[in-house]
Formats: sequence, C-alpha cells, structure tokens
Amino acid sequence: MRLRELLSRTIGEDSTSPLPAKIRSYGFLLICLLLYGLGASYIRSLPANHDVAWLLYLSGQVLSGAELYVDIIETNPPLVVYFTIAVKGVSLLTGVSDLMVFRMIVLVVIALTLWLGWWNLRQAVPQPNGVPTAIVLLVSMFLLIPWVAYHFGQREHLTITLVLPYLYAAAARARGASLPRARAILTGVLAAVGFSLKPFFLPVWLAVEAYMALRRSWAIWRRPENYAIVAFGLSYGISVLLFVPAYIGLARSTFAVYDDYWSWGFSTLVRNPVTVFVLLVLLAHTIFRVTPQTSELRGILTVATLMFLAAVFMQNKGWDYHWIHVTTTAVLLLTLVIVDALRLADRWRFARYLQPAALALTILALLALTLRAQRSVRETWAELAGSPRYLYGLVEVVEQHAPGGTIGMFAASVRLGFPLVNYTDVRWGSRFNTLWILPGLYSDVKRESAAFPYRPPEERGELETYFVDAVIADLRRSRPDLLIVDTRPPGLHMLGFSWIEYFSIDSRFRELFDEYDELTWVGPLQVFKRTQASS
Repeated sequence: MRLRELLSRTIGEDSTSPLPAKIRSYGFLLICLLLYGLGASYIRSLPANHDVAWLLYLSGQVLSGAELYVDIIETNPPLVVYFTIAVKGVSLLTGVSDLMVFRMIVLVVIALTLWLGWWNLRQAVPQPNGVPTAIVLLVSMFLLIPWVAYHFGQREHLTITLVLPYLYAAAARARGASLPRARAILTGVLAAVGFSLKPFFLPVWLAVEAYMALRRSWAIWRRPENYAIVAFGLSYGISVLLFVPAYIGLARSTFAVYDDYWSWGFSTLVRNPVTVFVLLVLLAHTIFRVTPQTSELRGILTVATLMFLAAVFMQNKGWDYHWIHVTTTAVLLLTLVIVDALRLADRWRFARYLQPAALALTILALLALTLRAQRSVRETWAELAGSPRYLYGLVEVVEQHAPGGTIGMFAASVRLGFPLVNYTDVRWGSRFNTLWILPGLYSDVKRESAAFPYRPPEERGELETYFVDAVIADLRRSRPDLLIVDTRPPGLHMLGFSWIEYFSIDSRFRELFDEYDELTWVGPLQVFKRTQASS
C-alpha cells in the first residue's frame, strides 16, 4: 500500500477540503513526526524518575543474583520488574545507559500503540474527512509523551499507553466493526500487559466489557482481544505462583501497612483538582449532544475514566503519577465533546471550515505546549536541587566521600535515594528502597506525651520485628560508607519521631552506629561517615 493511500485513511479524502489530499496526507505525517520528535527530545533531557531509577537499580541486583522479594524488596507485582530486567540486559549488552535504553524502548512502544490505536480509531470514529481521528491521535501523542514529563515510564503511564488501542478497538467493536485477527490479538496482548501492571487496573477491563455487553450482547465478549487478555493474565498469574511465590507472602503481610502509609483519605481525593476536572468533563459529556459517529467511543472513554478514577481512590495515595491514566482518558473524552460540538454547527455558513480550523488550532496548541515544556527542563532539574529532594547537594557529598562505595539511608521517601544512586554509581545498602513500612506500622499511634511512643521489642508484631531485623542485617552486611538520615518526620502522625532513636533501641544497631561520625548536613538530611573499621 502506498504511503499516500495509507495516510489518506487518517485524514480522509474529503472533497470539500480546500487542500489537495496529497498535501494533507504528507503534511499530517510531518506534523506527527515533528510532535513526536520534539516530545522525545524533551523526555531525553529530563532527570530520571525516582521509581524508574529504583527499578533499574533493582533489576541490576536481580541479574547479579539477588532474589526478588527476598534479598531486594519491591511492593509492585513482578511484571514491571520483568520489563526493567530486559531493559537492564539490553543496556549491559550494548553499553548504552539503562535509563536511555528504558526511554528508547518506551518511546518505541508509544509509537507502536499510536500506530495501532490509529487503525482501531478509524473504525471507532468513521468520518469522511478524518479530522476527528487526526485530532484524537495528535492529542493522544501529546498526552503520552511530553505531557507526562518527569513521570515518563511510571506504571500508570505505561498502562494507559498499552490500553488506549484496546479502548479504541472496544468502541469499534461496539459499532459492529470487525478487526483483522492479527491486529485484534496484538491489541489484546498490549492491553493485557497494561492491565496486569497493577491489580487496581483490572476492573477497567471488566467494566468496559460489561458496558459493551449491555450495548450489544454478552456474546461480544468472545473475540480475539479478550482471548489474548485472559491467556496472558492466566500465564502471568501462574508464573508468579511458580517462580516468585515470595511476592504472595510479601503482599499478604504488607498490604494493610501499605494502605495506611501516606494515605490521603477520601475527602482529600475528592477535592483534588483532577477529580474536579474529571467531574466537569463528565458533566460536559452529559450536556452536549453525542453524534452517532462518536457515541460508542465517548461511552467507552466515560467508563474507562470512571474506573481509572476508582483505581486512584482504591490506592488511596493521590500521588501525581496516580492520576495519569484518568487524566488522559478524561482529556480525550473532552476532545470528542468539543469535536461533536463543532459538528453540530453544520448549518453555519462557514461550517465546512470549522473542523479543519479545529485541527489547525490543535496542532498549533500542541506545538506550543511541547516547546514550552522543552523550555522548562531547567526548572525541572532545579526543583530537584532544593527541598524536599536536595539532589545536587547529596550528589556532591556522595561523590566526594563515597566514590564507588555504598550508601545507606533512613527515610520514608524513595525520592531521596533515587536517582541519587544511579547518578553517583554507588551501591544501595538496603533491601528496601525506602523505609515506608514503619510509618504504616505507626499509623494508629496514640500520643500521651511530647516524646514519641516507640514500641519496645517485646510489643512489636511479626512485620515490625522482621523490618528491624532486616534493616540491621543489611547494615551489617553492606557497611555503608555514608548513612543519610532524614530528620523530618516520616508522616504528619509521626511528629517527634527520630530514625536514630528508634533503631538505637536495639543494641545491634548501636554497635554498628558507633562506627560512624557526623559528617555534614544537606538541608534537613544529616550525613554520617563511617570512620572505624568493623571488628
């Protein structure tokens, strides 16, 4: 198939357009490549995301022989670890940095899902001039690349990237369209990976399928996409039970504690600006009339938006990246509402120019936003230099006092340790990426005096005992050159808490800590250097 014919299926062969089809087709391709290239360039310039940096470090440890969920602890199911292990392997084979390989692979996956989503979108929104399809495709590209910014590669970002083609395919199926088997299977496999990254995402698939069944019949469930999703899900579940059974025990023992750790609460999540935005978009969707061409996709995006919002509430954290998927589907839904509003103006004198004008404005707006994002790179790096991260100061101390060595950290935020470890090329002296377990264990603390009520060893439960023993064992094994202590309370309910006081209850820790002297302060972070040889 010739390139022009291929592209014309997106922009269409609308005889009313003032531009020749050839110019529109190749022009649209150039615009897509320009937006994609600018977005990729922007992502390449950003600092490493803390969770991505941790997963890349963890993957290197697993490849070096560490047992996942035993020697090194990760709270998420192993699928994302499998991915970063593959990334780390490619990095070791090619000599390219693991962060660069990670970003390149994710960008290639985004290109694949945009291409696949384009084909599915054409059948989901059949329009002669192809303008709505083009607008949705361009907005999708912007949302998946430059808009996520620092959170590029987070699991929510990967999920919506992999699931979007499925949502478009579901809308096409709801219209009665048939998809080529190979494309349907690929759509299902990608969606299966996306839904499997976190268990909170599985209800999205179930809700979309229920919606489609209500719109048509339950027989619509029997299609290649769902066969692929079920087959992958079962295979993945069995592989976890067979090869990483330690995850099941870890998840069971830490679930309640993780739920208590840094929870925002229902009322706070409801007042979040993203929740308000989503509700306004849903209101607009209800008020503005749906056209027959977009009705199914608007319905599918509405269901997905509601269920992704439910996933945020189920996690009960409200961290910035937790909102990526729900914001993406909400913006796409709003885009369709606006496109439909333009189509309803067909009786206007200049109606034929409204949708092309909307496409042109969309292109200009996305270009402007992407270029604005590129100019904000320095601001993003500068944010890491000050509170609460202090990355620059920590890098300077670590490179000067522990080059090629090991560091340990007493903090409840992974953002302090990573990407610090990656940028300084030191070893991490703990199996935990952060000591988040402790704030969760003390979520119900009752204060009767100014002193923090630390539990004595005999009153600690099984999980807290394991946690203390593991931290001390890791310190004894790794003997970090530097210990970095966050003196800020690891939660509003833990005012007056001190990591050193807590662990000093144990004589084993006091013996280890005697080897360290205070070195310096980086903001509220107290740095100790090991000055005595171990006995």
